[in-house]
Parts: sequence; C-alpha cells; structure tokens
Amino acid sequence: MLKPGDIIRKARTEKNMSIRSLSSLSGVSHTEISRIEKGKRINPSPNNLLKISDALNIDYNYLLELSGYIPNKTEINLDDSFCSVSESSCEYDTSIYLKRKVLELISSDIRKNTGLIIDFNEDYMINNKVGFDFVGFSDTAEVFCCVISSLSSTDLLNTNSIKATFADFYFNFKHTFDEGNIHFISAFVVDDMVCYDELNRVLKCVFNHFRPSFDFKIFLSSDLR
Repeated sequence: MLKPGDIIRKARTEKNMSIRSLSSLSGVSHTEISRIEKGKRINPSPNNLLKISDALNIDYNYLLELSGYIPNKTEINLDDSFCSVSESSCEYDTSIYLKRKVLELISSDIRKNTGLIIDFNEDYMINNKVGFDFVGFSDTAEVFCCVISSLSSTDLLNTNSIKATFADFYFNFKHTFDEGNIHFISAFVVDDMVCYDELNRVLKCVFNHFRPSFDFKIFLSSDLR
C-alpha cells in the first residue's frame, strides 16, 4: 500500500535533494522527514505534510488522502488563479471587533439551531503548539472550533492552509469526542458581493466532502459595522 513517505522520497530523490536539504527548505526536522519516508510515522502532522508538499511542489491533498485524513475522492479542478496561495489571506488579521461580532453571530446561530450555549475560549492551544482562534465546549459533549479570517476582493484563498487547520483540530479531538460531535467553522469577512459569491462557490466545491464536521460562513464587512 502506497504511503505518503513513498511519494515524498520519490519527489525528493528526483530533485537530487538530501533529507537535510528538504528539512532546511521546509522547516520540518530531518529526523521527522526520515521517519515519514521510512513509514515509521503512520499519520504525519497535516502541517508538516503541508510544509513538505510546498517545498517539493507535490499534491498536498494526495498526501492527506494517503495519511487517512480525507476520503480518497477526486478533487474538483478550480480556477488556478483563485486557488493560488496568498499568505496574507490566511493570517488572522481581522480586527478584534469584527472577530467578536462574527463569533457573536455564530454563537447565536448555534443556539438557534441546536439549543446549545457554547462558551468559546479565545486563542485556544492544544499541547502548547496547535492554536485556533476560538474553541468552545458544550455540556453535551460537543466541541466547536471557529477560525475567522478577512478577505478582500484582491486576496486569494489558501485552501491547503484551511484543510491543515481543520485536520489538526479534527484529529486532536476525535479520540475524545464522537465524530458527530466535532464541529469546525471557518468564517470569512469579505468586502463585496463579488468576493462573497466567488468564495461561496469555491468553498462549496473544495470542502463539501468534509461535511458535516466542517462548515463555513461568509459575512459582508458592511453588515458587521
């Protein structure tokens, strides 16, 4: 059975790159890369897979599939210009006011649809290294994660980064909570309807097969003022 380490080793050797060179380029330790290539790391960290795939220019989604993080489904081909990575679009640069307004609306929506009152913790950390904007727990053994980003009409969406964040959250909680009780909400604040409509189209295509654990919400900045 093909493993992510097989793909990584093949891509690395084809580029005549040593493990230490790949480590320097990706920011992943050479010992970790060696473990992955030898198959000793069964489920490599999604963030490490993202760094390695970027360094080797290989398919991140395929590595996630081989690691068991996402179903083995054919990805929908989207417009390359929109799916290109823009680091600034995934930085959590939304103002504190907008974040709290979005969280208030999401909390209200959860309460309306489920009757649950969620107490969100800001800047939640797992094992002192994996961080999310907000994580909330209910008294019915359900956990909610909310990550909030702002996008302008000139920004491009980094879907790989969103997938890695979702996978980190999901697999950190899957051993504690039932699968149906794990909820990840990626919220976006956009400037105009053009960006709203295009973002809605892309998110539906890319993340549809992650439901019901994954959901997204889009807000117009003008509606939050």
